[in-house]
Amino acid sequence: MPVMDGRSAATPNRNSYSQTSLAARLDRERRRWSSINDQADFMSSSKSKGKGKAPAISPEQKSQPESQPESQPQSQPGPSTYRKPLPPRTGYDADVLREMCDTVRTSLHEGRPEPRWEEVMGFLKAVLRDEGDGSGSHAIEIETIRNTHLDKLISDILNPRYRHPRVPTRFAADIQLVERLERKWIERFRGPYFHIEEHRYRELSQKGRLRDVTPNLGAQDPEDRWQANDGETLSEMEGNLEIEPGHWWLNLACAHRDGIVDSNREKPTKGKYGVAALPLLTGQEDIDYDDGAIRYVRQGRIADIHVSLISQVGATFRILRGYHLRSPFAPKAGIRYDGLYTIRRYSQWFNEVSDRHHMMLTLERVSDQRPIEDILNIPRPSEIDDWNLYQKYESELALLALTRQPLVDKMGKNDKKGADKGGKAKGGDKGKDAKDTKDSGSGGKAKGAQSINVRHILCEKHAKKEEALAKLNDGVKFDEVAREYSEDKARQGGSLGWKTKGSLDPKFEEVAFALETSTTNSPKFVEVKTGFGYHIIMVEGRK
Repeated sequence: MPVMDGRSAATPNRNSYSQTSLAARLDRERRRWSSINDQADFMSSSKSKGKGKAPAISPEQKSQPESQPESQPQSQPGPSTYRKPLPPRTGYDADVLREMCDTVRTSLHEGRPEPRWEEVMGFLKAVLRDEGDGSGSHAIEIETIRNTHLDKLISDILNPRYRHPRVPTRFAADIQLVERLERKWIERFRGPYFHIEEHRYRELSQKGRLRDVTPNLGAQDPEDRWQANDGETLSEMEGNLEIEPGHWWLNLACAHRDGIVDSNREKPTKGKYGVAALPLLTGQEDIDYDDGAIRYVRQGRIADIHVSLISQVGATFRILRGYHLRSPFAPKAGIRYDGLYTIRRYSQWFNEVSDRHHMMLTLERVSDQRPIEDILNIPRPSEIDDWNLYQKYESELALLALTRQPLVDKMGKNDKKGADKGGKAKGGDKGKDAKDTKDSGSGGKAKGAQSINVRHILCEKHAKKEEALAKLNDGVKFDEVAREYSEDKARQGGSLGWKTKGSLDPKFEEVAFALETSTTNSPKFVEVKTGFGYHIIMVEGRK
């Protein structure tokens, strides 16, 4: 896919049509999409440059000279002129098309009118016309659909949830057009179209947002679950030249890979002249609307309150916000770079009742950079698509880590147990091993249970776990707290279902199988920390 020069993918020009009236713009767009050469330019694949070359002009095209853009030369373009279209325009770049799809999808999700609706429908109409021309030479490629998330746009338009009265009056006709286009794509692509999401999933760790980061299945600390293969910290003197406000990552290891921080942990990044960046992934932010100051509060151990910042009052540094941060500025998912901020005040204190240290930073955003209001909608729908794939990826890694090592341990224990059993069969030993064998066959006692019906609330951060515990102690049902706080099985109220011995993390399993049964209305729960974070566990049944 040819990439337009002079424009960052992270900050597309959203106002490229704002200088002309809507009617004039739509007329120009219709003429633009009627151009076969421009469609070839727009739909070319980065992997197959030959396919992107403009074909020879057919007699039918010659009979319609008015469909050519005004800036297109009258002579037939050959292969040598394709690489330098005259001039490169908005709408013929994969990043711009993805941005247009994101804009329309956002408006559908929020139930508000979208001025670019007619623009995107004009494009889809042109794509449908190309699907029906019979030759297939101008039809859009599966790579373009996949890279621009056009299939997601089609899905959202067809979703009954978004068929609200605030969209254009011709919405019913637009639905029919989109349905016809989807059928055409299914007929032509078949398997690759049905498996387009699986392809994105595979590419996520190879060429996508998880490239050059590695999962660490044996990590005891959740912050160490992902590690960057290599990362070079940007000098704070470079300002925002390389990474601009609004840049978004799946996790802190990805930000480390790109060099904006020097670690995959939530701690200040130190540059040559001071603090270069500070991730705010947990804690709470409040905004003073009188003076515009932002007050960030964090609590924990003395190591968690960034004592080194006490010497950085007045310094300017980068702020990254995570989705666990309780703040009106926090992203919906992942981690976002929000620009340069200045520390105006640092204070700390110790609460003897809770035995916790507290820190408060007063922050002020530096002017002369992209306004914070312009980046609050990030992540956009295509990025949320990647986030959902990442959540699936993490779930599968967690399942792999929970089952792999315990199964190996179980095999070793069974071999040893079998040998002991063989050596004591004659004597009828009344000792400990014989008692364990008897208990394991009874199935009625907690010690002899072989499977349990278990729920848990998983929190990566201690502070979030404490909030969940407070809710439970206030009498809130266990499954309701799990839906609000758990980072695993939240939709199922934290339910893991029936689990047998040897199928869970050893630390998790030890406390879970020793726990009394209870109900979600009146749960009896216990806490345990594993490599995945902090668990609050309850058991509903055993057998």
